[in-house]
Amino acid sequence: MRLGRTLRERAEALVTRRGLRLEWQPVAATAPVATDPGLRARIQRAADALGHSTREMLSGAGHDAMAIAARCPVAMIFTPCRGGFSHRPDEFADATMIEPGFAVLKRTLGDLAWG
Repeated sequence: MRLGRTLRERAEALVTRRGLRLEWQPVAATAPVATDPGLRARIQRAADALGHSTREMLSGAGHDAMAIAARCPVAMIFTPCRGGFSHRPDEFADATMIEPGFAVLKRTLGDLAWG
């Protein structure tokens, strides 16, 4: 939301300086969704137990988690992609990149199932 305001303010300043006119029509606006702190903690514990490094990240991508967050707790586990590129046509991750995330998911699900 803040990014949209900033973009609009800068665009309006630019068109004013150049004597142009701006028509602003947002196509879509989706409010951010907070992930569940308890689930994030379980994921962190699973990663720690498996010896995998982690980093908390914000995601601007639309995920299924956004659609179900109002009904149940959500969290996400991301795996690295070649070159750090994701949500692009050239996104790529091979089995060695995906395996640690899968192992963390499996351990987290086990923790949730068996307490």
